[in-house]
Formats: sequence, structure tokens, C-alpha cells
Amino acid sequence: MSGNTGSREDARPSVARMLALVERHFGVRPERISAPGGKGRDSLRVHLPGRTVIMTFRPDRRRRAREIVVLQRLAAAGAPVPRFLGEEGPVFFQEDLGSLRLSSRLEHARASGREELVRKLARLALASLVRLSDLAMRAGLDEIVPKMGLRAEWRRARVGRIATLSERLGVRPPQTDMDAFAAALRPRRLVFVKWDARAGNAAIHDRRVKWYDWEYCGLRDGLEDPAFLAADEFWPLAPQETLALLATVRPLSEADRVWLADYAVLHAVERLGYIVEQVEKNGWIDEDRARRQDRIGYAPRLLARLARHGAQWAALSRHGQALSPWFGEMEAALRERHPPPSPAATGPV
Repeated sequence: MSGNTGSREDARPSVARMLALVERHFGVRPERISAPGGKGRDSLRVHLPGRTVIMTFRPDRRRRAREIVVLQRLAAAGAPVPRFLGEEGPVFFQEDLGSLRLSSRLEHARASGREELVRKLARLALASLVRLSDLAMRAGLDEIVPKMGLRAEWRRARVGRIATLSERLGVRPPQTDMDAFAAALRPRRLVFVKWDARAGNAAIHDRRVKWYDWEYCGLRDGLEDPAFLAADEFWPLAPQETLALLATVRPLSEADRVWLADYAVLHAVERLGYIVEQVEKNGWIDEDRARRQDRIGYAPRLLARLARHGAQWAALSRHGQALSPWFGEMEAALRERHPPPSPAATGPV
């Protein structure tokens, strides 16, 4: 663990500084540094003679130190994470899991009509999240990571996005008990969660689904990670399929299903908000680029998928059923205000 555990933030190092840090740590000058997620991302690929590694910068020293401990303990426990390779100043190094994200693997399988492979990859991803949480708790990580989303204000803010987005696109907000909806988000227990467990933050490596980007991990109910995965625009499976697969890798009571559906609805709302913001700011993005660089999926087909799955999660939820038609209305309103430059690509979404 780094000795720099204060809360002060470090400045992002220049390219020259990064090259010097790599050379100091590995004893060899890197051939080049590339940005698989595009410029400005915290993680970069370092090309050393004969191999590549990932260099990650986190400005907050305390958060960086915690992430390093999480990686070390999870790797020692045999969890599906990249190996920690050391720290140098404001950056740390970890194993490179390759350039093909889980989101791309899922899309390639679906585009080629290999639905059984889609379900196999999806089950592997869900199972790996369940295993990660179990191993993290056994490794004592619950003692060092923060508790998240416990305040009523946090829950009300998430539910409040429904009205904010509705007003933004001129759509009538759904009629539901927002206070009850917010109250339903209370965690029923506190277990380790990765957080931000999207398919873009995972890769297939050594025949396992491995996860990276651990800066936001913490303690909450435990079903947030499946919600992050399944209520995301890059996830190809409908809610009922996802629930059926999840039930094969962990016990899933009726109360679990309802809690997960409620949370998934609000996560889909959050993703929709990101898409609206990006379309209004930048116009539509190329879908392949969004997936390859792990950008927000503000492409027409991905919006359609999110709206459809959001409506399906709403139909399964206790407090979000009124949002079932709302997702489609929001999609239509965004397309009307910002028409895509060309018809959406055909094919399964």
C-alpha cells in the first residue's frame, strides 16, 4: 500500500513524466503509450518490449491506495481481477487483460447469431460478480471500503432524475410514489460490491471474465452489480433472461427479484440521462466506437435497447411500473428533438 494516504490530489503527469515513471519502475524505456479508451482516460496501455501493461492514474491518493489494496487482496484470493504490478508516484501498474472488452464479445456473438454463446458469456459475467463479492468479504475488504448510498438524500436524488429528465425532453412524468420508490432502495444488508460493473469494465482473459476499474468499490446490498450489468445499454439480454441466469449462480428470492428490478429501473434511468446529455452536447456517436472505447452508448440502436429493457425492468418492479411506457416516450422525444443522421443499423439489439 502506498505511503501517500492523505486526501490531497496529485496532478495528472505529463507524457514525458509517464514515460519516466514507466522506465524507473520496469527498468526499460517503453516503446509507446496508447489510449485504448481515448484521450483523457485514467488508464493507458504501456507497450514494453515483448509485452504490454496497463498504467492507471488516480488523482486522489487515499482512493488510489485503497484501490491498490483491493486489487492485491482480490488477486491473492484468486479473484477474477488483473494482477497488480507495482506503484510509481501517482500511477500504478496492472496486468493487461487485452483489448477486447466483454461488451464487444457479447456483441460479436449476437451479431453472428450465436445466442448460446451470448448466454454463456452473460452467465460467466454474473457468476464472476457473485464470486468477487464472496472472495472480497472473506479477504476482509468490507473493513476498508466505504458504505455507499445510505443517506435518504442519495436515494431521493436518484429517483428525482425521473422528473428532471421528463422536463428536459417535455415528456409527462410517470405517476408513481417517488417517496416509496426512494425508500425501496435502502440496502437490506451490507456486502462488497464492485460498483460500475458494466460489460465495458470487463474482459475475457484466460477463459474467465475478469473485472478492472476498482476505484468506486464499496459496501451495499449486493444486487447493485447485476443491475449495473443488466440495465446498461450494452447488455444484450432481456431482464427475464438475465434473472434466469442469475438464479443459476446465486440464490434469488422473490424479494431479491423485486429489489433488483426496482434498482435496475433507476439505473436504466441514469444511463438514459447520460445518453440524453451526450446527444444534446455532441450529437449521435458511432456505435462501434462507443463500444470499443467504452464510451456512453449514445447511438440509436443502443438507445432503443436501453428503452426496451428499461420498460421490461419497470414491468417487473414494484415501484417503477409506471415507467414502462415512459422509457419509450423518452426515446421518441429524444429522436424527435435530435434526429439520428441516418437510419439506425439493422440487426438484433
